Amino acid sequence: MIKDINPYIPMYDSSIYLFALILCIIAILLFYILKHISKKYRGKTKNSPKHILKKFKELDLSNPKQAAYDISKYGKILANTNESKQKLKQLNKLLEQYKYKKDVSNLDNEIKQKYNRFMLYINKQK
Repeated sequence: MIKDINPYIPMYDSSIYLFALILCIIAILLFYILKHISKKYRGKTKNSPKHILKKFKELDLSNPKQAAYDISKYGKILANTNESKQKLKQLNKLLEQYKYKKDVSNLDNEIKQKYNRFMLYINKQK
């Protein structure tokens, strides 16, 4: 009799799990790479300084409450230097009376002049 033939012993193969793990890792990496690429090309139009400056120039000063909030919001983004931050701080102090009240009067000429000066200063920087 032949004694070197052994009975069938089942072997555990985990290669399918390893293959699935590698596929998951590749899928996750592709997802993040595509997300990064799409952000790079798509996301800059709305938040670019040129777009914000255009919005800042086209503010509707006839609605004083919304104008006060928008001047503060866009001014924070556009003010890069210490001098422009100081001018914005002075303008924000004057605009506080328009922000937190239900009914407000129209913007005074002093605020409109400071807004125009701030806008001219920002235009010189850009």
